[in-house]
Amino acid sequence: MNPACCGRGSAVRRLAPAALLVLIPKCPACLAGWLAVATGFGISMTAAGWLRAALIALCLAPLAFWAAQRVQASLASAFCAARLHGATVRRR
Repeated sequence: MNPACCGRGSAVRRLAPAALLVLIPKCPACLAGWLAVATGFGISMTAAGWLRAALIALCLAPLAFWAAQRVQASLASAFCAARLHGATVRRR
């Protein structure tokens, strides 16, 4: 596989949840309106509120997972660099 291709695909996979999070309307009424216009299917305000909360959770989960991976990689590289240079790593 071409590494450049994999890098762009990886970036798109990381940006997709953020882009969807930006597009989620702030109020449940707007979400209900969007659904009614796009699909012709109307839902109650309560259902729209729950749907909005679920969409936000579904968008935040991959972003949190990606952030945790970045923190873990950063800590691992700092630990390995300290070990290579002979420094002792203090434990709390």
